[in-house]
Amino acid sequence: MRVHAEFQGFDEALGKLDRMGKYAPKAVKNVMRRVATLRARAIKSNIRRSRTGLLAKSIGSKVSDRKRGRVTAVAGPRAGFKTQIVRKEGKKLVGLRSAIKGRLQTPKKIVLKAAAGVDAGDVISATRYAHLADKDHRRGKGGKGKRGLASGMTRGQHFMERAAAQTDSQSIAMIRDAMREVKGA
Repeated sequence: MRVHAEFQGFDEALGKLDRMGKYAPKAVKNVMRRVATLRARAIKSNIRRSRTGLLAKSIGSKVSDRKRGRVTAVAGPRAGFKTQIVRKEGKKLVGLRSAIKGRLQTPKKIVLKAAAGVDAGDVISATRYAHLADKDHRRGKGGKGKRGLASGMTRGQHFMERAAAQTDSQSIAMIRDAMREVKGA
């Protein structure tokens, strides 16, 4: 889920940002990092841990400022959280995930709940199924069903939308405060 916020009426602050040089992008990046962390915590709290629990463990945030004048904050399942199941111990799955994406280092051990259909040797990545857990989707063909969904449909958890609704006003307030500080500095 992407959130694009555009603030109007901050022309003086934007002019100040240009004059400040390297300090201002760092201040903006810091507030965006706090906003992304807030959103990631809200997403984690809204997930019902039903299967292995990997989806909730993989939630994180990232902030980038690759384009000049634009800071992007993303919260959701991390791409580098791919886990290979090593063994099954009773009601637990023991897996390994690479410590740092793209670098050779000792893999980190991760313990998950055992789930039907998950065995030793399987590779699980939360980014591959997060959209299915979040949104309503069709499992098979069918006509009309119960509870407002078509037959063969599953109801999603909508944890991303709930997190956005819970944190939007607080996020906007944090960004406005940071812009006021930059404007006043």
